[in-house]
Amino acid sequence: MTLKQIERTREFLKLVDSVHGLTETQKLADEIRAFYGDEFNVNLKIRTWNTVRTYSSEFNVRDKKALKGFLEGYLAKESKVDVICGILDLILEGENVKNDEDERYNFISKIYHSYCEKIVFDKKIEFIATAPKEAIRINGYDITEEMVNGIIIKLRTYANELSRDNNLNVAKGNTQEINFHPQISVETKNETNINLVAVFDNARQQAEDLGLPDEQYKAIMDKISELEELSKSKESKGKRWQKVKEFMKWLVEQGIQVAGILLPVLAHTIQ
Repeated sequence: MTLKQIERTREFLKLVDSVHGLTETQKLADEIRAFYGDEFNVNLKIRTWNTVRTYSSEFNVRDKKALKGFLEGYLAKESKVDVICGILDLILEGENVKNDEDERYNFISKIYHSYCEKIVFDKKIEFIATAPKEAIRINGYDITEEMVNGIIIKLRTYANELSRDNNLNVAKGNTQEINFHPQISVETKNETNINLVAVFDNARQQAEDLGLPDEQYKAIMDKISELEELSKSKESKGKRWQKVKEFMKWLVEQGIQVAGILLPVLAHTIQ
C-alpha cells in the first residue's frame, strides 16, 4: 500500500461522516469505487434504492457503516498503519502551525524528540529542539516557517519509506523493520571522536584568550571539563539534557562572550 493510498483512504473516512442522503452518499460511493476498482466490492442499498423517497435514513446509516467498514479494513491491511497515520497526523499539525514562533518551536522540539532516533536532522534543528529558548536567542537563530516545512518534508519521506519498505517485505516475505540510519564506519567514528576533542580544546583556548578574572576563568574551565565528561558518557540524550539544563542557568549569567564559546560545546554534549 502506498502512502498516497493511505492518505486518500483517511480522507474518504472523514467524508463518510459528512455525507447525508441518497445523492451525497451515491456520489461518494462512486468516487470510492473509482479509486479502489475491483477491490471495492460492497453491497450498498443505494445500488437498489435509487430514489430519495425510498432511500430512508436507516438505509443511509447502514450504507455509511458499510463504506467505513471497507475503508477501515483496507487500512488494516497495512501492518504499519498506526505508525504511518500518526506521522500523517503530525504533518497535518505542522501544516496548521500558526505564524507564531513559540508554536513553531514547540512543533520542532516535539518532532525532534519523537523521531531523532529514526530521522536524521541537521545541526541547527537539533540545537533548536534541545536548547532552551534563552540559548537560541543568544545564538541568534530565528525559528522560521521554512524550518517547519523542512520538518514536514522529512516526516513525509519517512512515512513513505515505511510504506514502501512494508510493500517490499510483503513481496519478499520479509518482516524485518527498516533501518533509517546508515551504518557508521569505524573511520567515521574515529573522525567524530577527533572532532569532539578539537571542539573542547578550542573552547579552552578561546576562554584563555578572553583574559577573564581568575575565578571566572577557573569556573569556565571546570564547566568545560564537566561537559566533556558528559559528552563521553553512555547516558541517553534525555538524561544528558536534564543535566545540561542546570548548566544553562549558569551560562546565561556569564555574558555573551562566554556563551558564544560554550554554546557549540553544549550542542556537542547533547547530540
